[in-house]
Amino acid sequence: MKKMFLVLLAGSLITAAQAQIKLGIKGGVNFSTINSEDFGKVSMITGFHLGALASLPLISHFSLQPELFYSAEGAKSTEPGVTANLNMNYLNFPVLLKYDHPFGFFAETGPQVGSLLAAKLKFPEFNEDEKSGFKSTDWSWAFGVGYFFKDLGLGIDARFNLGLSNFYSLSYNGQASNNVFQVGVFCLFGLKATNNH
Repeated sequence: MKKMFLVLLAGSLITAAQAQIKLGIKGGVNFSTINSEDFGKVSMITGFHLGALASLPLISHFSLQPELFYSAEGAKSTEPGVTANLNMNYLNFPVLLKYDHPFGFFAETGPQVGSLLAAKLKFPEFNEDEKSGFKSTDWSWAFGVGYFFKDLGLGIDARFNLGLSNFYSLSYNGQASNNVFQVGVFCLFGLKATNNH
């Protein structure tokens, strides 16, 4: 996974040196949970993501899209008599291969690495800082679809980030990974109506 991510990153840098980079901003809503058998009964919580992206043209209808954004993730745990929210904040860096259809639809996929900024377990009466118990780096794979309005330079997308790594730093805590569904909007700057994004 790490080798593939580095290859894609190197490819994006080489492409950036050879092509006009289109920059943009993005934001939206997260619906996140965790995949774990050791965290009690788990349900989804709502957060948000906000950041920046670049579009690097490759061959016809294909582009490479690196992004950098803040993402509020986590899950709710419900056990008899106890309810708590696990709030995990990441700085995520996906590198996506995107196919752009001439009609404006697109599909995208690629690896994502996240850097843990904060992690708190929130009970009704108090909070616990859990960052020391979690790994500082989180790996996932992104799958997305969307539509781009070329004349406006605006797009909408839906994406699922499938967690690939255990975020617990200590093995005796068990296995747990992040799963996040995102719905968002983005804007690309410096586009012409005849160009693919």
